[in-house]
Amino acid sequence: MFAPNGQLATVHRARTAWALGLGRAPLLTGAPRAPFEPRPRPFLGRWFRAASLAPCVVLRKKLSLWSDGPSGNTALAPKSRGLPKGRRSHRRLHSTAKLPAMSKDGGSQEEFEEYWKWFKEPRQVGEWIERRSHPQVNLLPYWYHSLSDETVFEAPSTEEAKVLEPLEPLELQGPIASLSVPELRSKLQDPEELQRLEFTDALLARRAVWEYETFIPRVLSWHDFQYNTFWFFIKERGSKDRREEKRGYFGPGADDSKMFAHEGFFMEVAHLASQRLERIHPINLVYLLWTFTRAGVQAHDFFNKAADHFCNGLLPSLDRCGLCTLVWCFSRQRLRHQRLFEKAAVELQRTLRVRSLAPRNFQNTMIAYRWFGRGHHEAVDALPPTLAQWLPRLLDGHDERTPKLRKEVMFSYTCQDGSVVPADAFRINGLNLIARGFLHLDAGSAPSVEACFESMTDYVLRSGRRSPNWMRSDGDLCQFALVVAEAAAKGWPGAASWLERLEAQLQLIRANARPRELSQLETALEHAKMAASAS
Repeated sequence: MFAPNGQLATVHRARTAWALGLGRAPLLTGAPRAPFEPRPRPFLGRWFRAASLAPCVVLRKKLSLWSDGPSGNTALAPKSRGLPKGRRSHRRLHSTAKLPAMSKDGGSQEEFEEYWKWFKEPRQVGEWIERRSHPQVNLLPYWYHSLSDETVFEAPSTEEAKVLEPLEPLELQGPIASLSVPELRSKLQDPEELQRLEFTDALLARRAVWEYETFIPRVLSWHDFQYNTFWFFIKERGSKDRREEKRGYFGPGADDSKMFAHEGFFMEVAHLASQRLERIHPINLVYLLWTFTRAGVQAHDFFNKAADHFCNGLLPSLDRCGLCTLVWCFSRQRLRHQRLFEKAAVELQRTLRVRSLAPRNFQNTMIAYRWFGRGHHEAVDALPPTLAQWLPRLLDGHDERTPKLRKEVMFSYTCQDGSVVPADAFRINGLNLIARGFLHLDAGSAPSVEACFESMTDYVLRSGRRSPNWMRSDGDLCQFALVVAEAAAKGWPGAASWLERLEAQLQLIRANARPRELSQLETALEHAKMAASAS
C-alpha cells in the first residue's frame, strides 16, 4: 500500500527487503547454499555380492528443528523420527539469513483478505500494475510492466497509485441460474434431460464461466472446486462411494474422460473463457485448464491465450499447487509455450517460492520440465539443481511410516470449506519420476543433485523397510535401483556409492519386482560395471 505522500509504506520496504533475489531484474540470486556433499566411494563390482553398508553422510551434532527464521544462519534438516538410533543424519541445507519465516499455516485469514482484495482491485502505478503474491510464499507486493515484460518486487515508482475498476462477472437468468451444482452435475450426465430443459452447450458453458468468475479461492484443491465444477463428475464429500478404497479418481487403467462432460461443452467454455480471462482468478483458471487436460480435450488457442495471460505478471499470485499444476497441464497437452515455461522456471527458483514446494509439486514440476527439455533458457537449465537443493529436507525430516508430512517439515493449507490438508509425503514411485527426470535432463554434474540422490537413496531404503504396503507399488525399489544404475553408467559422481547401499539390500530390492524389471536392472548394472572399468 502507499502512504499519503505517494511513497511506498515502510512496512512494505521492510518486507520486500527480506526476499533475497527480488531486485529490479528477476535474477536467480539468493539461492541456498549447496547441501553437504557426501564423499563418493568406488563401485564394488558384482551387484549380487553382499556388501557392508558404510555410513554415507558425516554425522553432525544433533539438531531437531529446521530453522528458517531471519535470525538463523544455517538451516538443518529435522530429526528423522523413524530412523533407528545412530542412523539419523542431519544435512547442512541452506543459508536462510535475512529470509522471513516460512508460513506455518499457508496464510492467515487476514493475509488472504488482503490477497483477494488486490485481485479484485489491482493498482496502477505509472506504467506498472501492482498486485500481491500468494500468502503461501509470503504475502508481498510486486509490480508488472507490460511493455518491458518485467516483474519486480521493489517499488519501481513513487507515483501515486490508482485503483483499477473491478470487472463485472457474467449475468445469468432463467433455470440455468437457479439449479444447484449437484443438480447441474446430474443433468449434465443425462442428455435427454438436457434436451428437455433446452440446456445447450453454450448455456452450460456460460454457467461454468460464471462459477469461476464469482468464486475467489484460497488454493488449488478439489476440496473447494468440487462445489462449483459441475462438469467434473466427482462424488461430493461425505459420499460413501466417493472414492473406491481411497485410491483416487485417476488410478491406472481409469478412463479419465468418463469423469467429465462431453467435448462440445469444453469447446464452448474455451470460446467464452478466452474472452474473459481478466475476470477469472488465476488459481481458478489453472483448475479450469486442469479439467480440460484430465478430460483429454485439446483447445490449443485457449491454452495459448491463457499462458500469455499468466505470463503478464500473474505467476507470483499462484499457490504452490497452482503454479506446478499449470506447467504440468501444458506438458500433458504437449504445448511447448516457451514464454510460460521460462517465466515459470524463474518463479519456481525464487527462494520464497521453492522452499514452499511440497512433494507433489516437485513431482509435477519435474514431469513438466523433463518433457520440456534443456537448452531453451538459462532459468530452465538452472531449475533441476535448484529443486535438488530444496528437496532433501522433505525426505530427511519425514517419518516414512506416515503418508503426510508433519507441519514442522511443511505447512498444511486450509481450504475455503475449512478443510485443513497436510502435505502428502513422498512415495517411492514419486521419487522414481523425479530421479528419472534428473537423469533425462543429465543434471548429474550438479553437486546439489548428487546430494539429493544421496538423500533419496536413504529415504527409498527406509521406506522399503518401514512404509505400509498401501504406500508402496510392486517393483518400486527395483525401478529406483534401475535409475541409479543408469546414472552410474553415465558416470555420475556418487552413483557407485548409491549402488553399494542398494546392493546391501538385495532381498528388499528384488521383492515384488517383475521379471522384466529385474532383467532391465541386470542390463543397466552390466553397463554400469563397464563404465566403471573404462574409467
